[in-house]
Amino acid sequence: PMLDEIRAIKTKDDLQRTIEHLHDVGIAAPFGLFAAQDPHKPTQVIAHLTASGLGLPDRDYYLKPEKRFVEAREKYHAHVAKMFELDGAKPAAAKADAETVFAFEKRLAEASLDNVALRDPAQQDHKTRFADLDKLTPSFNWAAYFDEGKMPHDDVNVTQPKFLEQFEKELKTTPIAQWRTYLEWQVLNASADALSAPFVAENFEFTKTLTGAKEMKPRWKLCAEATDNQLGDALGKKYVEKYFPPEAKARRRW
Repeated sequence: PMLDEIRAIKTKDDLQRTIEHLHDVGIAAPFGLFAAQDPHKPTQVIAHLTASGLGLPDRDYYLKPEKRFVEAREKYHAHVAKMFELDGAKPAAAKADAETVFAFEKRLAEASLDNVALRDPAQQDHKTRFADLDKLTPSFNWAAYFDEGKMPHDDVNVTQPKFLEQFEKELKTTPIAQWRTYLEWQVLNASADALSAPFVAENFEFTKTLTGAKEMKPRWKLCAEATDNQLGDALGKKYVEKYFPPEAKARRRW
């Protein structure tokens, strides 16, 4: 259903609604939003808008000329194309879609901070009045986006203003068809390990390029890790109830 929604995008309003729906299920494309402390008032939690929406680990993979980055880019192109083929595209169309995705992500990467800058908190500290978000990206309805997420119209921290400016440029100049291709890839990429075996296998083949992993973890371990990632606190509570009940606590010497 999510792919059907993306393929049905025809207008900028459709595009915004789809971005909202992707964020609802944890697919942070093309930007991300999370809650964290206000850098200037740690007792206050505020929204942080951040750069996101890349399929490769960081900016360097899109831009640096070193051999390992060049090889990673080549394998990424092939991987994206293969995933589109598994989704039903003909080889030539899948290759063209992969080129569209990479060009889109490269533009986002160029507007993102590099790893050195990301280590400097001051470069990600840009507290912004909610009303001023429209100055950065007037083509995106921030009021509707925050209302959809039942979030207040309070001050936010825009970690990378240049990235939001690029987001605005994409909204104004990138054809809707390219947005559809980009967002379809974001869903396939985020969902790969939960899809059928061919998707899982292809995703792991590319993962080996980035991580050096030699073999895929058994399915039971992947399921356990997914549960821990999504429901860690709740899982921990049940674990403690079973393996460290009150009588065990009473016996333990501190």
